[in-house]
Amino acid sequence: MKYLRLEIETDDIRLMSNIFEALGAIVAEGIIIATPDSLQASALDNSRIAMAEMYLPKDAFEVFKCEEEIEFGVNIKDMNAILGLASPGDSFKLTVSSNQIHVALEGDAIKRISLDLLDLGEANRRSITSSLPLSFRISSKVFANTIKAAELGGEAIELRANDEGVQFKTESGSKHISIELKKGSEGLAEGDYNVPEEGITTYPFRYLKDFAKLTKTTEDLAIEFATKKPLKITYEIAEGYIIYLLAPRIDST
Repeated sequence: MKYLRLEIETDDIRLMSNIFEALGAIVAEGIIIATPDSLQASALDNSRIAMAEMYLPKDAFEVFKCEEEIEFGVNIKDMNAILGLASPGDSFKLTVSSNQIHVALEGDAIKRISLDLLDLGEANRRSITSSLPLSFRISSKVFANTIKAAELGGEAIELRANDEGVQFKTESGSKHISIELKKGSEGLAEGDYNVPEEGITTYPFRYLKDFAKLTKTTEDLAIEFATKKPLKITYEIAEGYIIYLLAPRIDST
């Protein structure tokens, strides 16, 4: 295997937890790409319904050393388990050598864990670069509460947006849940509301429940969609971003 070299350090343990939690919502294993200027990753779930993309510039870290572009496969589930061992105030250090990834959590105690790198082939560098015609910014708190309320419903959630505002709707048996947000309300800023025409699309709910976990990291998030088009959710985090893309639900009827 080609020799790899990367060293990063950060005092923000939550940043690393958020990164791997975001990727873990899509895949159990993934390829991380490091360049001299950034840390990147993209993940597509096995059903090809959901995708995540992460980009963090080197300035997001206290220490970032990478001499040339490298790719390394890692078990995302294991990384989340390791980060779960961190205590408040711990720093995070990661080094990639020729065949292992080494993690150190340093605080009152020093915890060191090494994992074998995974051979997952070359990174599938899909990029979520295209924009969608309907977009708005929504308060993270409001979005999290919306998804929590929608848990009472079924396996799908309908998103509708028009000139007046946004509606999330779901149902299951005798239960019908509708959450409406008016344009210009506290949770739906009018200045970032770009909905020139009505859009209505239904999406699988279980993915949105996972995507909403990152609401604790930002004050608001951006949503883009269109009728019968994917849903794009962007979290701006640590001078970079984490983006989710979710395909519309296709009825079997």
